[in-house]
Amino acid sequence: MAFDDISLRRFDWPELGHYVPLLDSSSAAEKAHQRLQWPAFGVPLRRVLSRVPGPAGTELKTQGRWETQGAHAALGLDENQHAVLIGYSPDSLIERFWERRHADGLIRKIAAMGFDLVTTPDYSVYSDQPRAEHLLNMRRSMVVAQELSDAGCNVAPSIYWYRREDLDRWAQWIGETGPVAVMIPRHTIKGNQEWRDLSEPGLLYLAAMMDRAGVDTKVLVSGVSKHDRVQQLGNWFGDRLVIVSQQALQLASQGRRATPTGREKSDAHRSDLMAANLRHYDQAVRDAIANRVLTSSAAQPTITSHTGTE
Repeated sequence: MAFDDISLRRFDWPELGHYVPLLDSSSAAEKAHQRLQWPAFGVPLRRVLSRVPGPAGTELKTQGRWETQGAHAALGLDENQHAVLIGYSPDSLIERFWERRHADGLIRKIAAMGFDLVTTPDYSVYSDQPRAEHLLNMRRSMVVAQELSDAGCNVAPSIYWYRREDLDRWAQWIGETGPVAVMIPRHTIKGNQEWRDLSEPGLLYLAAMMDRAGVDTKVLVSGVSKHDRVQQLGNWFGDRLVIVSQQALQLASQGRRATPTGREKSDAHRSDLMAANLRHYDQAVRDAIANRVLTSSAAQPTITSHTGTE
């Protein structure tokens, strides 16, 4: 279950900025780039794979336009914008992906779509799983990362943990191989208590270990939009940080604009709201990085078992 056999291909980091909006099926969201030239847009894996995945043992297809048009054309991006595939999907779909990735040529098909960055499926770590399943899911993320990398993709493997030994394993692999980027999914963390108990200790520990190793690995974090959490992440990871979030889109679809004082109702066009929300969250991340307290991760925090549980 170790990672010492995983060595991902090096690549030039695509300039994604510090805030990558994750799009859903909303046509208004897909057209947002026409109102605002944003450096990168992300889509979840569930939008690329078939909407009707079918039962186990049957073929798992990709949605046609991604194969025929490629990622940039499917999103209507120009040559200066980047397309990011985020491995978020329901568990049932990513299990089918694992089962069918070779039989149906899914690794090859994704590589041919031309995404500028691909994160691996988030094979989660849950508290009620046997310990062996934790280790298997962490290993599966790395196996898929290696296969995508070998196929020519720029890959950021998804990182989960349950115990300090898991964090130590990740930190050792990052320190030894210096991957260009990693992904830390946090979209399953709900509420302030879970954030304090299940995210803060592990994130701080990993940031401290990366600082000690002197690696410049980019760190993508999903599912974070609260300003205090963004400030923490900026403080811990500094300029390495990239936030991936649906929040700008979700608020726009609700007719709301994100502001420094809260979320305001607005009658503006949804695409204009999307653009305003993007600027707001991007500035929040940049401010967090600019205000980083460099001593925050200098000390090694105390980590006990059951941190980072999903």
